[in-house]
Amino acid sequence: MLTMVDHTSTYRLSREQFRALAREKGWKFKMLAERWGVSPEWVSIVSRDPNRDIRFDDALFGLPNLRHLARDLRRRELQVDEAMARYRFSQAATRKKAGLPGYRYQGYLNVGAIVTTVTQFGTVAEEGTRGVVFDVRQNSLEEIYGVIFEQGATEWFTPALVDIYLAGTGLVATAATSYCYLDSASLRVDFEMGRFDFDPVGISSRAG
Repeated sequence: MLTMVDHTSTYRLSREQFRALAREKGWKFKMLAERWGVSPEWVSIVSRDPNRDIRFDDALFGLPNLRHLARDLRRRELQVDEAMARYRFSQAATRKKAGLPGYRYQGYLNVGAIVTTVTQFGTVAEEGTRGVVFDVRQNSLEEIYGVIFEQGATEWFTPALVDIYLAGTGLVATAATSYCYLDSASLRVDFEMGRFDFDPVGISSRAG
């Protein structure tokens, strides 16, 4: 059973739990020592100390599982992405309440603007995929941008998600600048009819 520590909601591992968790994650004490910049003997002493500083338990919990390293590292990336999106959303809400500009892409990501992904966006789009803004809507806090990608996938982006995943290209899909979004079915038909030009030649002006 884990032991409650003072007034916090964290728990201190027993000696056996510390060793078992390290082993389960594929970490030997020598490896932990190299990771933490201490000696293996010191790690052994800490593992046996029932009053060890709670930060060492936290550090052990936070280590990636070497048996499933790719999965754990991807989970970390997603956790950071989600945290940054929520943080930027809260910052935008704060600016909105304070009467400060909160629509940082207003007048820039208009309908017809061509964007590109700066990092992979889940299973929707790989890094470097182009997309066209097909609609811009406003909710209670900010604008949101509907984007259709080269392969036909669509997604709605808040400014916080734009910060993480998208970059402007300075290009415009001219035929799409007057596009009026009705529903996903109509959008699919228009996409298949070639309404969206993801790679216009000789055009470098912004949508607007």
